[in-house]
Amino acid sequence: MRTVLSDFKNSLARVRDIADDVDKNISSVLSDPAARNRYETTRCAATVVLSGFFESFLKQLAEKCVSAISGLKKPFTSLPDTLRYSHYEFGGTVLTRRTQDERSNRSSRIQASADDITFRLASVATIPYDLVWEAFAETQANPNSQTVGKYLKRFGIGAPWQKLATRAGTSAGVLKTELDSFVSLRHECAHTGTATTVPTPSEIRGFCDMLEKLADAIVRVLEDYVSTL
Repeated sequence: MRTVLSDFKNSLARVRDIADDVDKNISSVLSDPAARNRYETTRCAATVVLSGFFESFLKQLAEKCVSAISGLKKPFTSLPDTLRYSHYEFGGTVLTRRTQDERSNRSSRIQASADDITFRLASVATIPYDLVWEAFAETQANPNSQTVGKYLKRFGIGAPWQKLATRAGTSAGVLKTELDSFVSLRHECAHTGTATTVPTPSEIRGFCDMLEKLADAIVRVLEDYVSTL
């Protein structure tokens, strides 16, 4: 899981570089309307890309976490009820979506084949098994505070935002508000190509800092959880 976090931090560094580049060219941005328009578009695009990086982080982290749980080789029946139900219920949903895509001969967001998902769903009858990690990776394409909370609850983690706040050294309310404000701005940028108030380079760096702190907390909470199984 730490590798996924490291990769995410590297992605954040790329967005920070964009913000720094705008600052370095601030004189031309202020004096040239065309340059100002370009950099406003770049800053909005960076906000959308940043959300995509976070979504990708959550998906990859789910895969690594589920792999760690499977690697414990604990009897499936000894795992928390919520985790087991998520494997079956949401794993079944993943299988249905993939089967529909295959039957319609259309591209799918789910890379695994229907046969592979079916095999993993049934694999829990013996040890070792391979849980359906895609069942835990749903982000609704817009990872706001509600999505992140549901993401952790699928593993069986209760009071997820309180746990995240403890790990992040802040309050749950602050963390949730910061994330939701960022996602709201992301929507505005994505759907209109701009925003009522275009994020400044400083605000973009602030988004990076917030997401890095949140991502670190998510990893720590999941590590804590796996260690108790």
